[in-house]
Amino acid sequence: MEPPYVQWDKLSKTRPDRVIELLAAFLDHRPSDREIIHGNDSEVFRSAARRLPKQTIRLLLPILYRFAKRKINEHRAWKNRKEDDINAQYPSTKFPKILLTVFRTAIVTLAKRNPTQFIELNRRLEKLKSRSVQALLTRGWSTLPAKIYSNQAVEWLLADCNRLRCGSSRRKPRWCEAARLVRRMSPHCSTSVFKRLEATLQQYRDPDEIRLAAWWLRDARKGYYRNGFGAAAHYLLPALAPNQRSDETTGRIGVLQEKFAAYPQDHFLRSRPRGGTVRSPLGRKARISDKQWLRLIKNQKIPSRDGAMNFRKYGKNRVTESSVDMFARDFGFAAKREPERFGKLALQFPADAPADYLAEVFSAIDELKPPSEVPEENRQSWQPASRELVNQLLDSVNLSDDNYLMRRFCGLIMKRADLKPSARIVSRLAELTAFIDPIYDVTEQMHPDKEPARERLHHFETVELNHVRALAISAIGSLLYDHKDPFYSF
Repeated sequence: MEPPYVQWDKLSKTRPDRVIELLAAFLDHRPSDREIIHGNDSEVFRSAARRLPKQTIRLLLPILYRFAKRKINEHRAWKNRKEDDINAQYPSTKFPKILLTVFRTAIVTLAKRNPTQFIELNRRLEKLKSRSVQALLTRGWSTLPAKIYSNQAVEWLLADCNRLRCGSSRRKPRWCEAARLVRRMSPHCSTSVFKRLEATLQQYRDPDEIRLAAWWLRDARKGYYRNGFGAAAHYLLPALAPNQRSDETTGRIGVLQEKFAAYPQDHFLRSRPRGGTVRSPLGRKARISDKQWLRLIKNQKIPSRDGAMNFRKYGKNRVTESSVDMFARDFGFAAKREPERFGKLALQFPADAPADYLAEVFSAIDELKPPSEVPEENRQSWQPASRELVNQLLDSVNLSDDNYLMRRFCGLIMKRADLKPSARIVSRLAELTAFIDPIYDVTEQMHPDKEPARERLHHFETVELNHVRALAISAIGSLLYDHKDPFYSF
């Protein structure tokens, strides 16, 4: 085991005071959390803090104060930097996670056992503008005996509205700490204090709403209507005691719940780098029967990728997503290994099946040589989809206006010169070339960057139409090169 490892669990059983002293000594020299914590050591530190909360606060308070002041100074310098100052550094100081965890445990224990000493500690720390410090104090206030300290706790919260958003917003929305205090104390408040709390929460607007309003409005013009207007009230108002809420508060809660019902869980969290290879839960090595594939394709509850953020799970270097797009990719991977089998399976698709699956079938049956998806040991026995099956598919399946499906359709016509150009194929290709450019309703409509709407030719719908139209023309040329009969049909 690499130094400076200490067997904390054994030491804590006999000398919890020594555990806290060594932790303070480590933090005083600012090593990373990884150099202190191994396995379940975090729980050992918390256990020691619960046994000795006063000593924990006495030893860790100077360290907490030093980190807080350093962070405050860095943020102030960054905020007041000159625009042409290229040497200005973005704030880099971070509280060690173990410091906040152990100090929170100590402060909660102190608030439960000795509220008077906690309130005295609060007077020493409450003027620090650090969000992390305010979150620690808010947790302490929410732990005090509610019947005795409810009015005092609520008045402390309302004394500085920044305390309403003091959470870290990494794993929980930033208003959850304040909501915890309101939920515990508001049922025991006096009528006057409760009314003042309710009025404050009704009027409260998170500073980010003002800062990001311009971006949200710009996104709304582009058709993306998700925003954070009312997010703070969505978390704070429901924390008020239900039997004391006004009708106005109850109505607002209902409206906000309806607005945010479809929002993904991480919409209210601070964004942080997360990523990896996006895949479906199936995996490409899964062996799935035709019956199971059809059951999956018919499942109307599986969302498209645009609505799949709630169906994502993040792992190490991997993102698992349960969406039509991801399942269709696995379906297409399997189809390229067995094009004849999956071509026959496509004949059983329901009329309302997502177009992604049929597009993957088209991509598989246009192959005449073993694609890269076929394992080396199976390349000799691999067979392309038969011409009869492909012709049967093109004459029977739903050739909808889906952009991706039509691109695959045109690609299939270009690659399979052995196909018989039926009247349906000829008619569909002719339809794809007949699209005209979208017409703007207001010719003088201006984009926020002063670019006329008619000049914005790279709109997604325009690009998709032009792309499919170009592929359809290429497919017609390829078709006429091998078959002269349909010439006059175009």
